[in-house]
Amino acid sequence: MEEQKRTREANKASADLTIILSFFIGFCGIIGLLTIFFLDLPPKCGLFFLVFVVLSLPGLGRLRRRQRKLRPIAIALIAVLILLPAYIPLGIALAVYTPTIPAFVKDFYTGPQVVHSAMSPDGNFEAYVVERPSIDPPNQSLFIQRKDSIHFVSVAKLAEDIDSIERIHWSSQSDIALFQTRCNLIAVHIPGYQTVKIPLSGERMRTKAKKRSTFTGAGPRVAVADIDFSQPNSFSYRLEGTDSFKTIPMDVF
Repeated sequence: MEEQKRTREANKASADLTIILSFFIGFCGIIGLLTIFFLDLPPKCGLFFLVFVVLSLPGLGRLRRRQRKLRPIAIALIAVLILLPAYIPLGIALAVYTPTIPAFVKDFYTGPQVVHSAMSPDGNFEAYVVERPSIDPPNQSLFIQRKDSIHFVSVAKLAEDIDSIERIHWSSQSDIALFQTRCNLIAVHIPGYQTVKIPLSGERMRTKAKKRSTFTGAGPRVAVADIDFSQPNSFSYRLEGTDSFKTIPMDVF
């Protein structure tokens, strides 16, 4: 009889532990999903918690009615609430960063990806653009390097998730490299690497929403219709919708 009693108590403890673990996982998932909803975060932030809900279903489905006791459920809920400040940020971070892990690993071992490049007409310099892994791409940076592929200069880092390269222009004398991006013209005077930046879009605005900050543009971007390097130590550009060129001298910077 004593042996049977110990066996029943062990089975009861095992059943209670099953209830606690199943409800703990389920509560973590449900509360996490509710947090994502009320904070108005992107749906992908809830993937981690959705997995928790799915994992809890088999355990809950195997429970017999006589095992569904209030005490283990209460223990599971209390444990979830105690750990709330830790697992909510962790779950959001895992959901956001996990899809980008392969790109970060590749970037670590092989270096950044070159997405655009152009050699100068004299073959002495290369202007190129690299793309770094990001949870909110594009994430591009501009460089100019000598033909030895050892000496280089970092020209600019484009605004993440906003700006990206469109074209690279070189003057026929190889003294000016011009990066044309979605939002800017960025010109570099060789070999001193003096740089001038011409915005092609309006100012961006930050608005404070009830739950998080959002960013909006003040107006549409203007497109570049033509680039001209006919004058020495300078470049000219014309915007769409206009007939006149604007000349930018580079030897004064």
